[in-house]
Amino acid sequence: MPTVGFTTTTFTDEPTALPGLEFAVEHGFHALELSGKHLWPEVMSDTEMGELQSVSKRYGIGLSIHFPTRYFPGSPDEATRLECVSALRTTIGTASELGTQVIVVHPGPAYSPRGDSDAVTEKGRAEARLAGS
Repeated sequence: MPTVGFTTTTFTDEPTALPGLEFAVEHGFHALELSGKHLWPEVMSDTEMGELQSVSKRYGIGLSIHFPTRYFPGSPDEATRLECVSALRTTIGTASELGTQVIVVHPGPAYSPRGDSDAVTEKGRAEARLAGS
């Protein structure tokens, strides 16, 4: 049977998951995504972490984290990529602490030599995937 959930931005753009968690409990949802607007390891307090852990476990609410879309871990620029991968590793640590099974990551746009994402070729996509490997 499918699991239906929603993202924390359904309730607020503030860096908190608790209003969404409360709604999920009250209305019998079984999934909650921590939105991609925040780098959760930087904004989540220990108190909120504990609440998410205990309440989600008690009510069978699966948590997922949407890694911020402003980060491009697939960037061909090494400095950008290293910064993003570091933030992703920290997010993986937070997900592990929460018992999260899913982290949604968008690697960033495929780059074209002219900066026009519509002009990206399959060869350009392949080169972007191999950058830095």
